[in-house]
Amino acid sequence: MFRSIPRILPHSKIHRMQALGISSLLFMLMLAVMPHIASADDSSEPIKALLLDYHAPIEHDVLLSHLCVEPCTRSGGCPEALVRDGVDYWSEDIIVYRPQYLGTSARFVVNVYKERGIDLLSISGHHASGFSGDLGRGAFDTEKLAAQLRYVDGREAFFTAPNMVMLQGCWTDVKSGFDGDPIEYVRHIIEDTTVRAGESERLLAAVQQIAGNEEAYRELFPNACILGYQGTQVPGGLLEIYGQVNGFLRGLEPTDSEPRPAKYSFREARASNQLMAETVRRVDKECSPLGWPCNLCKKDPEYYGPSKDALVSFLRRERTRRTEGITRPTSRTRTLERELEDSSLYANTSWSCSDVPPDTQPVFPEPLDRAPYLEMFVDLLMVDFGQISGDVRFRIESELIHMLGAVEATPEARLRLRQRMESEAGSTWRSHVAADILPRLSTFRQRDYFDFLSEIGCRACFDGLFNPDTPRVMRENAASRLKPRLGRFLFEQALADPSPRVRRLAASQLGLEWEDLLSRASKDDDPKVREAALKRWRQLLAEEEAAAEEQVVQEQEEAEPRASPQASSEPVSQGSGR
Repeated sequence: MFRSIPRILPHSKIHRMQALGISSLLFMLMLAVMPHIASADDSSEPIKALLLDYHAPIEHDVLLSHLCVEPCTRSGGCPEALVRDGVDYWSEDIIVYRPQYLGTSARFVVNVYKERGIDLLSISGHHASGFSGDLGRGAFDTEKLAAQLRYVDGREAFFTAPNMVMLQGCWTDVKSGFDGDPIEYVRHIIEDTTVRAGESERLLAAVQQIAGNEEAYRELFPNACILGYQGTQVPGGLLEIYGQVNGFLRGLEPTDSEPRPAKYSFREARASNQLMAETVRRVDKECSPLGWPCNLCKKDPEYYGPSKDALVSFLRRERTRRTEGITRPTSRTRTLERELEDSSLYANTSWSCSDVPPDTQPVFPEPLDRAPYLEMFVDLLMVDFGQISGDVRFRIESELIHMLGAVEATPEARLRLRQRMESEAGSTWRSHVAADILPRLSTFRQRDYFDFLSEIGCRACFDGLFNPDTPRVMRENAASRLKPRLGRFLFEQALADPSPRVRRLAASQLGLEWEDLLSRASKDDDPKVREAALKRWRQLLAEEEAAAEEQVVQEQEEAEPRASPQASSEPVSQGSGR
């Protein structure tokens, strides 16, 4: 177009200059208009959704049904380009990635989908666990996420692209509602939620995330509206997610119209078990006879079509808003939150949208300081969690033991914990752990516990361990974690143990102040014990010599006269006249 303009003008120098000016002006105008054209074209593209499953696939089956999509297959008419791209479900408005394999880390997921421009990310499972793991299993930890992704190229695209993040799990862990009373939070998870088969991970996750990062998901997904539910759950994953998604989509309907009446009265259903059972039965029939997922728009287009269209419209507006750098209006956010709370299965479904300009980078939480939670971990070990299986209880206790060994206590906390555990109440506490928990723990977890006891300097906590009635593995793990600050008596007990391995491990931890014990160990009947004692002796002597040499050097440096300020400020000789 621009080349033809000079040809239709007179071929004079002035006119050629005018033609060049006009063409330049038109070119600049085109450049100014192109971003708007691009954004308009971009906004008409199908919405891209990524569903990361964790526990029961029924959760995302329900969401897929509300999205009104069909399986993306060649025989079903799905475009070849989408099939090659790995799209699992599709319609003209929405394409859905629902991977069956999530790799072994968040790095895998991010690398695969960081360039896809995901609009809607739905993470199924407590604490957004779908970021990693094989089929049916995952583990989400904000600290590990930060460590894994710190050096992944292009990771920002994955976390800043979504305009919406749906968390199919308790909102409590997103907002760190357990900061006020962690034990009460764990009780809530155990007693107020229905733990179905294969979902004991919820309890373990509750313990793991006690020291979680406040609003971690808002930091990771700075541009997304985040939806999650909180509080007491309704039994049955299908109904939980159905109610959440149903209410969430209704909240996206135009604000100037009356909300569509609920198809089922979830609020009424909560009033009795009989009504709840009837509601579950009716919801289950939504996708009969083949079951979930199904295309609900084919079942009831007048009811589900407008909701699906509202979601597509909302996400396209969000995509344009982000592209143009426009701040999200807070009034819209408040309206959505109000409508969700009024119409969803949960009176406390939460919807959080940031009202700041779109960001370009997520904030990965730094490793957390769990030291303030150390005493709370001790408390949790003694909590009666109610009617839960022994296996689940043991897994929680094992995780708590690990945390005790992993956290470095402050001097004040060490003193308080030592005094507490050496008291009579502490004796009962220690007996419970030693008799009921430690014998079932792995070697690594037992060492975590003895690390903790050594860290706080609790001598009484080791009393009675080095006797034939204590399992040999437990004696070995205790001996491997002895420290000189625990005193001579414990080392004497360990060096008299009938197990050569216990004696060897104790000998390798001795201090130089007990030369007689080192000498005794170096004459032990077992050659490995003698070898460990001699090796430890040489190590301690080398450390002592190195410390003495460092002290001499330091004393010499302090004794050397320092150059006076006058001498240092004298002019430098001109030498050869340069």
